[in-house]
Amino acid sequence: MNSGESTGGSGNIGGVTGGSGNIGVTEGSGNIGVTGGSGNIGVAGAGNIGVTGAGNIGAGGGKNKGPNEIKQTREALLKAQQDRPPEVPVARPLRSFPDGSKLRFDWSRTHAALLSKIYEQTRDICWALVLATILQFGYNKDRAQTNQHKELNIDSFIEQFKLTEKERFDNEKLDPKDLAIKSINKVIKHVSVVGIAKGNEGSMTKRKKEGKNFHIKGLFARKHMATPEDIVQLLENKGPVGLILDITRPLTELKEGIYRVPKPVDGVGRHMVTIVAHGRTNSGEIFFDIQNSWGTTWGVDGHGRIIISGTTDDIVYLHEVSKKDKKKK
Repeated sequence: MNSGESTGGSGNIGGVTGGSGNIGVTEGSGNIGVTGGSGNIGVAGAGNIGVTGAGNIGAGGGKNKGPNEIKQTREALLKAQQDRPPEVPVARPLRSFPDGSKLRFDWSRTHAALLSKIYEQTRDICWALVLATILQFGYNKDRAQTNQHKELNIDSFIEQFKLTEKERFDNEKLDPKDLAIKSINKVIKHVSVVGIAKGNEGSMTKRKKEGKNFHIKGLFARKHMATPEDIVQLLENKGPVGLILDITRPLTELKEGIYRVPKPVDGVGRHMVTIVAHGRTNSGEIFFDIQNSWGTTWGVDGHGRIIISGTTDDIVYLHEVSKKDKKKK
């Protein structure tokens, strides 16, 4: 029978007969595993599709149930959902590797919902992806329910800082189609003063029509002469950390092994990644797990391990997130 028909007593998929209301349910039951005339899971007296005498989906008893009773049932279900404690995601074990190294701390393990997306950039926008990922993490990490998480509008963020046509023409090192930024320091200042707009492109259009623009602001800082130990402390206390490094062939071809980050060389293209975890090699050396924006075929599912020898001046971290959104009318 089709959904909603009650001819001959059968109620739903599979042509169950003899007064059944749904799959595998007999003796006038209304839904899966519910007997004795119940209509929906856990709601006594509700009707449902395919139940003889039912009025509509979820309308217990058909036409006879009054609006007050329906309202009370809905309010009871809503209260039960609100009183339910938030689900705490079960974190997977810290990862060990065949070479004997092991992670000791991993944000992508404890906050997988915020760090599971691996971008595959087709333009030179790694800086925007990294800063937006870090700011989104800082804003959302203490919000237990994922439906409370806010997403940032990366496209609008990029448009404010891409090079002009003249600037691209004057810089022979840059591809005419790239979106390299003029200065990472300028971007950091913008995020602290103006912020990054919330929402995707569609919601942003709607908000502009309504005359409002919502931003999340964050105070980013750079750490100069940062040692591996400094980066470990920033990672654990502040959240994921941004790292700028030279683009080399070993980096682009990285898979299972560990990449040693060289000192920057003038004239070499640069790239930005997100450090999400740290660990120790079999010999006790600190290594970091980075999340890249070159798709899931790079490294291992978009992640790779690196070692930073000595110090680096190319660390960017989120010091704090503004507590209130900025609204413009």
